[in-house]
Amino acid sequence: MQDDDIRAHVQQQYERYPYPPPNDNLEAFKTGAGFASGCPWNNFHWYWPFKDRTQNLDILVAGCGSSQAAKIAFFVPDARVTAIDLSSDSIAHTQHILDKYHITNVVLHQMAIEEIGKLRQKYDLIISTGVLHHLPDPNTGLQALQQCLKPDGSMYLMVYGRYGRDGVYYIQEIMRQMGLTYENVTDQDINEIRQFVNQLPGTHPQRSKQAFFPLQDRNEIVDLFLHPQDRPYSTDEILEWLDGSGLKLQSFLLRAQYMPEYSGLRQSSFYQRICKLPDHQQWAITELYRAATNMHFFTACHRDRDEASYRIDFESSNWCNLIPTLNPTVQVDNNNLPAGCVSRLYTPTHRFPEIHRNITAIEATLFNLVDGKRTIGEAMTTAAQRQLTTQEANQLRKFYADMYDLEYLWFRGSTS
Repeated sequence: MQDDDIRAHVQQQYERYPYPPPNDNLEAFKTGAGFASGCPWNNFHWYWPFKDRTQNLDILVAGCGSSQAAKIAFFVPDARVTAIDLSSDSIAHTQHILDKYHITNVVLHQMAIEEIGKLRQKYDLIISTGVLHHLPDPNTGLQALQQCLKPDGSMYLMVYGRYGRDGVYYIQEIMRQMGLTYENVTDQDINEIRQFVNQLPGTHPQRSKQAFFPLQDRNEIVDLFLHPQDRPYSTDEILEWLDGSGLKLQSFLLRAQYMPEYSGLRQSSFYQRICKLPDHQQWAITELYRAATNMHFFTACHRDRDEASYRIDFESSNWCNLIPTLNPTVQVDNNNLPAGCVSRLYTPTHRFPEIHRNITAIEATLFNLVDGKRTIGEAMTTAAQRQLTTQEANQLRKFYADMYDLEYLWFRGSTS
């Protein structure tokens, strides 16, 4: 198919089977019970950890769907939000939400990502989740976004994971062989696809990953198994893709799932050998070992942006001046703990149960002192009720570094 034909098919699919399903209810956001992932209201320091939080931002939501831009604008009413999408239905539904909640800081455009340069604007933050992998040429789409990113700007992106979706692509091919498409599928067909997938043999890769694909929604089934265009990425392919577009990785999110320390590789005889490899090879090996990461969330920036402007470094001399903030999704479990530990920390956003951290009494005290204002050094002094020696402080450095890797705590630099 030609590029225009692919875009037309993708547009038509989402207008017939919108996914995620349209939702115009932002009441949970009004009460503080919900939040929009990647929104600078709560994730500002993912992008700029050494700047003071501000809403004075130009934000682009590229492929906004039916509600994403409205949710983000709801939280940052002083930001200037531009939202684009191929689907007229998505644009119309977004406008409906904006009107319903009197949100006035969004400008909507029905257009393709590849055409974003026509707006002649530059953005501090570009958010595009679940979109680029559906383009006829994701390289062209990412390059178009790169060209409208401000020099100190960041991107929040999500693309499909190669090894966690291998079973999906086998089923897509079965559907193609049978001639089933989003254009001709019936409600009965959708129910039969669900039944077919649930009855796959135990040897099929989709069976071992079915927990990640609940298949509760008919539109989800069409999006998974009848989509006219999508492509997955491995971690190495993401790094290559970014580099080819003049960008670089700031950080993977949910990054513990890429770290051998938080996988079964820790018990492997290869563990020490793997840990001596460069980070990108450790990520690739862990992704291959899990073979279950079906989405990659990550932040990116211009290739020439100064790494010191976004890197949190626990090996630097000023690590004690970092200020931790609690990730609101973190849960505490006090049951079945090993000796010497008082709690287990975890977050449901990590899909793999082995990703957790048992903490000691002093670590629990430090965790409970997190208020978004105290520096690490101030918290350690308060917990110990005295000035710690350098050796004692260094023993707690690993705790904070683990909290960063697990994303139980988010960190920013002191700007005062």
